[in-house]
Amino acid sequence: MNFISHVFTNGVCIVNTTPHEITFQDHDQIISIPNCGTIINAKVVETIVSAGIPTFVKTDFIGDSTGEEAIISIRNQFPDAIIVGSIIAAQAFPGKVFAMTPISGFERVAPAEKRMNPSKFTTFGIPEAVKIEEKEKTFEESVEEYMKHYEKEKTEDWEIVDEYRTHRRESEEIGGSSFDYHEQEMEIILEVIKRKGIDIEKN
Repeated sequence: MNFISHVFTNGVCIVNTTPHEITFQDHDQIISIPNCGTIINAKVVETIVSAGIPTFVKTDFIGDSTGEEAIISIRNQFPDAIIVGSIIAAQAFPGKVFAMTPISGFERVAPAEKRMNPSKFTTFGIPEAVKIEEKEKTFEESVEEYMKHYEKEKTEDWEIVDEYRTHRRESEEIGGSSFDYHEQEMEIILEVIKRKGIDIEKN
């Protein structure tokens, strides 16, 4: 299926998964973006917090496999697009579907009169692209930190390799969150080993 998208003058590409047209104001242009060809919905689940009169409930919005499949299909066609959905869909698929925000001066007008901002969107989770960027940045910073630590401590090559092997052994023997910790440490130290040109087999 070929989805409909729109690219604004700021370079932002959006895909509209709401059931209706959305009106954006792109500088001095008023643009109506139609539904992309699919709708991303969510299931409403209520949990009773306090029964009685009145009854209080906690409401959660849950995504389903159909929505996940739609997101994957859209991503395959438009990897960098912002998938725009309802406020409910944005909560059901945090960091994957985003709700709109009105431009200044149109916050309290009737729905039919609203003008949405093509540079600002509401999210209920960290966007996937930001997660990847932060992960890469954190990894790079960790490698540099380890490099500086080893240089300051004048750590021998064999000691670095030994530390790597210790984490590898621990990761094989321990599960759960400890496993993830040792795996992360192994990745960082292995990158240090590569950058320093250390021969693991000789140390």
